[in-house]
Amino acid sequence: VGDTLVNDQASELTKRYPLPLSLSADSTGFVLNANGKRDTLYIRHTMILSFISENCGFAPNYVISGFRYTKGIDSVKISDAKVNQNSIAKNVNDQNITIYFSAAAH
Repeated sequence: VGDTLVNDQASELTKRYPLPLSLSADSTGFVLNANGKRDTLYIRHTMILSFISENCGFAPNYVISGFRYTKGIDSVKISDAKVNQNSIAKNVNDQNITIYFSAAAH
């Protein structure tokens, strides 16, 4: 629709990557390389350690509070601001963050 590139799960243009959030800072930055061009996404978050069990110890739980990005990224959608040990098990169509790249910039 308009200048939006729509991808479905079968599209070779759609990729899914687990991106680890920082354990020691309240923001995490990622340099993303798409079609030979680099863009940066910064994610603001808070982290709380939650006790899992005596054998497993603690696991980080995050809440995403915002983001900013460079010009090659068209937009970012936060579908689920809560990130925890179960987030990696989400199905293909259910993720925490979706990043849309500008087709003109890439």
